[in-house]
Amino acid sequence: MTRTGRTILLTAFEPFGGRSQNASEEALNHLIKHPDLPAGLTLKGYRLPVETGTAGRLACRIIDTVRPDVVICLGEARREAVCLERFGYNERRFLIPDNAGNLIEGEPILPGAPDRYPATLPLETMLVAMQATDVPVQLSEDPGRYLCNEVLYSVLHHLAEHAPDVRAGFIHVPHLPRPDDEPETPSLPADEVVRALIAGLGSLFETSP
Repeated sequence: MTRTGRTILLTAFEPFGGRSQNASEEALNHLIKHPDLPAGLTLKGYRLPVETGTAGRLACRIIDTVRPDVVICLGEARREAVCLERFGYNERRFLIPDNAGNLIEGEPILPGAPDRYPATLPLETMLVAMQATDVPVQLSEDPGRYLCNEVLYSVLHHLAEHAPDVRAGFIHVPHLPRPDDEPETPSLPADEVVRALIAGLGSLFETSP
């Protein structure tokens, strides 16, 4: 059966790296207003800046305000599949500057904190449900070392210390198709991403009869 009356906090990022849109924000906007959301779920969506330090702190403040049952952070990546991230790592190593011009080449996110935290979402259950939509979805152990990983790690650390019953994780979505992209650039239309995400949301609270 599926338990109802749950609040899901979803975050996404603003555009970065010279792009005019961020696939994670597009997915979030579609999800929030989608007519076919699983019954009993309340979605709360927020946009995060692509700025080191600020994004993670803001995400944690939002968690404290919303007090959700589940936190799912979204971000975009140059990948061919929707990726459920298994870990957040205590490391920042940027390949490009963030939107404030910061370029960090190897520093911990939180000095003295654990090297990594595992995501606490039911990833295997979500994976099965999402793959059933015929959208490419896979597990990943490498969220990068940019803002996506920084927010994931910051959120997992915050919850481990202050709200261990709240489950959390990160989902990378591919870039949206653009006419000016190179032909080999991996991408996925927003409607396919959203279809997979809705299936994942619907599996979050599945329990045995």
